[in-house]
Amino acid sequence: MPILYTRRETDTEIVIVYKYHAAFYLVLLAVLLIPLTGSQEKFGPIVPALFVLFAIFWIAGHWAANQEVKRAMKTGNVTIHGSKFSFKNPFTFTIKK
Repeated sequence: MPILYTRRETDTEIVIVYKYHAAFYLVLLAVLLIPLTGSQEKFGPIVPALFVLFAIFWIAGHWAANQEVKRAMKTGNVTIHGSKFSFKNPFTFTIKK
C-alpha cells in the first residue's frame, strides 16, 4: 500500500499522483535553515541523521512508482501535469495503456 502517492488504474490508463512531493522540499528547506538559527550546537548531529533517514524513506516510498513511470517514459505513453511544489495541484503522471 503506497503511502506517499496514489495509484488508480482503469482499462485505458494508470494515474499516479505524488500527494506529498512538496513536503520533501519543505523538509529540505528546514534542514538547510537550521544552521542559520544558531541552534546548530544543540541539533547539529541529529538533524543530518534524521534527514538521511527521511531521504531513505522517501526514496523507498517512491521506488515502485518511479520505476513504472520510467518504463512509460521510454515508450512515450506518459503525460505529466501539476507541480512538485504544490499540495493543491500535485505532481500527476497519466500513463496510457
